[in-house]
Amino acid sequence: NDPLRPQLPLASGRWIAGAILASLAAAVLCIYAAICLLFWQGQWQLVFHPSHSSAALSAPGLKRQEVRFDATETGEPRMDGWWIPAAEDGHYAEYTVLFLRDGSGSLPDSLAQLEALHSLGINVFAFDYRGFGTSVSLHPSEKSLRQDAEAAWSYLTGTRHLAPGNIVFYGEGLGAAVAAESAARHPESPALIL
Repeated sequence: NDPLRPQLPLASGRWIAGAILASLAAAVLCIYAAICLLFWQGQWQLVFHPSHSSAALSAPGLKRQEVRFDATETGEPRMDGWWIPAAEDGHYAEYTVLFLRDGSGSLPDSLAQLEALHSLGINVFAFDYRGFGTSVSLHPSEKSLRQDAEAAWSYLTGTRHLAPGNIVFYGEGLGAAVAAESAARHPESPALIL
């Protein structure tokens, strides 16, 4: 072992180039995986744009009753809504509109639509899906919106004891798909408004 004798390089140029390319490929793969994970985690925000506004209803003449319903097994209600009764002499006072709102904002943002429906002389029940307004916090999904609509139906038929044949589904925006699915599950409903 002569220390002055030239030694062979520890790694060839080809091996170094291959190691650099493999490191770059691994880095690109990690970046791609991180982007996919972020997209998957936040994909609900591409469709749903909830607001947690709890502004008071400020429409004169539009009386409402705040409702908390769909209690968990611990008895804690998960959703908040408004029961807006029709005037006793309202033209359609025996009917109730189950208002299924769009996937953005919160209940106070639908005030104009609720006033228009109420002016027809019909009862209106509107609520915030879970993850919206003052309802329980949750990342909304298509499945949770369907469950929330079913809970609202159960509230109207079970707690308020309304006849299923007098409940009309009304859906706007994203709520139109929820209303259509709900009407298909409950054919006893007399009408569907999209």
